[in-house]
Amino acid sequence: MKNVKDKNIRIEGHTDNIQITSKLAKVYPTNWELSAARAINITKYLQQQGIEPQFLSATAFGEFQPLADNSTPEGRAKNRRIAIILLPKD
Repeated sequence: MKNVKDKNIRIEGHTDNIQITSKLAKVYPTNWELSAARAINITKYLQQQGIEPQFLSATAFGEFQPLADNSTPEGRAKNRRIAIILLPKD
């Protein structure tokens, strides 16, 4: 990723559709917050690895762009993810 100089890097956070409960709900009241935290954590990590922050952005999609069916444990596991998207610079 350090060698990518001609693209902006967008980190997307995603979750399954299970609502957050217990102590974790105090930190992440909804899946929006959880997906944002996922994206921000990876964005910070990439910056710590030497990627220029002006080329980084974090986006939260929550549960609203699933890859798989949320009715199975396997599907929910696939939906709990981040995606790294390379975008053309403006």
